[in-house]
Amino acid sequence: MVYLEPVHLGWKPIIKSWHEHNLEEIPAQFLDIIVKHVEEIFEKILPFVREQCKEIIESVNVNLVQSCLNMIQAFLNPDTLDKLKRNAVYPEKLVMTYIVFSLIWSLGANLHDTSRKKFSD
Repeated sequence: MVYLEPVHLGWKPIIKSWHEHNLEEIPAQFLDIIVKHVEEIFEKILPFVREQCKEIIESVNVNLVQSCLNMIQAFLNPDTLDKLKRNAVYPEKLVMTYIVFSLIWSLGANLHDTSRKKFSD
């Protein structure tokens, strides 16, 4: 076993690990959407949060990504997934809504009041 500090790995392995862990839990059509968009958004927004915003309590990128994925997974519980499969007219749109909500709360909730307007914009 080789130990690497999280700072050297970055946050992308967290998403890959989460994806692999949820292959049987979340249908591929939703899982692929989540992974694609979360990676794209974090790639752009993490540097912005680090350079342009001030946090109330210091955090690390890995924790922010993991918090976002935890929230998404909470939304996509078995009951919700069953309803998405059976009843939703636009299930992908609903999944995107969960992604956006999770991103806002995982990244924005810890921002200082002076940074929230920038983050919102």
